Amino acid sequence: MNNKKVPRKFIVLCVFIVVAIAIIIARNCYIQYSENQKQLAYQQSVELYNQALECIKKQEWEEAKDLLKDVSWEVCPSSMRNYVDARLQYDPADIKALKRCQDLLSRVYKSDTVGFEDEIISFIKEVNDQYGVLRRQELKGTFPYVGMNAADLYYTELGEPYKVTEEVNIARIHRHYYYKYNGYKYVIFVASPADEKDIEENKKVMGITRLID
Repeated sequence: MNNKKVPRKFIVLCVFIVVAIAIIIARNCYIQYSENQKQLAYQQSVELYNQALECIKKQEWEEAKDLLKDVSWEVCPSSMRNYVDARLQYDPADIKALKRCQDLLSRVYKSDTVGFEDEIISFIKEVNDQYGVLRRQELKGTFPYVGMNAADLYYTELGEPYKVTEEVNIARIHRHYYYKYNGYKYVIFVASPADEKDIEENKKVMGITRLID
């Protein structure tokens, strides 16, 4: 009978190998479980998103918004969420609500709204047209003044300019709006603040010149 003792180092090594194998198996099982959970969550998001799209087609905006809350950003781009929010904000009699709609719609991108492009374009036009109606009422009889937002020039007493010129440098955009009104020619100078040339709302009237036409 062989009574040789098994070396302690060998036992430790065997235990180490068994533990390592167990850890590897457990890790692989966890990774597979995580992947399955991610795939399941993704499929659920896709189903909810499709339901939300059906609600959008039926103009059920509240229902669509509730469904989109549980849809991952990977499945639903921000554009569709902004569009739904704009629809919920829309009030043709409230100029502040229309302004909020314009802000939301400015962050809706065509590439993210396949199948709804025409609908969204039509809605953007409706919002802008109605905003123009209300803003024109607010500015009725108002003459352009220094500090006025350039976008409001179109709603003042002068209306549409007959010509607009633009000069762009590194930090600013300079524009000149040309008008003919009551026998005079008006040249309105508009500029954007430094480093904010791409933000349309920051373009302000900086000067007004009146010339004999």
